[in-house]
Amino acid sequence: MYQKKSDILESNAPNMAVLSEDRKEQIREIIFQDILQQEVILSFSIQEIIFSLRVYNYFNDKISIRYYKKNYEVLKKILISKIRNLDRVYLTIENRTQFPFLNMGSVDIYSDENIAKEAMNFYKTKYRDLSVKQVSIEKDNVFATLFCLGVEHLRIDMGRYSIDIELEDIFDIPFQDARLIINPKLRFAMIDFLQESYWEGIYKAKQTTLLSKEEIMLRQIKKSTYLVPVQLSKNRPDQVKEEDIKFSVYKNKEGTSFIPIFTDWFEFEKNYNKAEWQGLVTNLDKIKLLSKHMEGVVINPSGENVYINQDELI
Repeated sequence: MYQKKSDILESNAPNMAVLSEDRKEQIREIIFQDILQQEVILSFSIQEIIFSLRVYNYFNDKISIRYYKKNYEVLKKILISKIRNLDRVYLTIENRTQFPFLNMGSVDIYSDENIAKEAMNFYKTKYRDLSVKQVSIEKDNVFATLFCLGVEHLRIDMGRYSIDIELEDIFDIPFQDARLIINPKLRFAMIDFLQESYWEGIYKAKQTTLLSKEEIMLRQIKKSTYLVPVQLSKNRPDQVKEEDIKFSVYKNKEGTSFIPIFTDWFEFEKNYNKAEWQGLVTNLDKIKLLSKHMEGVVINPSGENVYINQDELI
């Protein structure tokens, strides 16, 4: 993936050195032992554990630490446990899409609001329109939500001592049942394209990058499965015919009619009550026939709000 240097925060962050030199020396003395004292490591802050992991990586590259793998895994396990046990975390939200900001394919997660705000202010200098949102790990199901959005990579505390981890390291990925309608790859592709298109930053390969992201999005749109809101005649519950089906119509601000289609039940229920509307599971080829008398379809009208015209439904 093309890496935009203007979005690389850590090397430019003014407050990265938040640990004193004395504290960093104390941490080095604790972690460079054959056997880590886990009860001591458990008292470390998230920033201190990330610092420890980075120090391990740095010195292992230089001198090949013999106990590196074992101790690195211990530190990483404790870090993941601490993140899971946080009451809340902070996300940078891209304001036009209202989805987590995708930073070179990763979502930035912050353990502290001040770190998140520092990052937001930095990104504003790069023409990123972001805000900071506090989310409850448990109540907001933050990791499950990120999974449904197709996020695979997390960056913890970008701008201070930061580390990249995989979402599957911190969240148990659910079994993929074919009957479960979710489209994480499509959702990620739509959000990635939209955020890139809204960004006012200028760089040499922007047009090429936009075209590439749009192609990825269109490929995912064409091969995904959707929920289409319908109402079925109560007179023919066993043998439903075309005349027994009522489809919903979504009109944009100009009054143009589209068939609304949804990537998952979460987006479906933003617009339709499941007690009144059923979700017809179908693909784009069949949806094209349903929308032949309309301008096309709109995907997740209260989410990504992506319109596909009838002549593009091929």
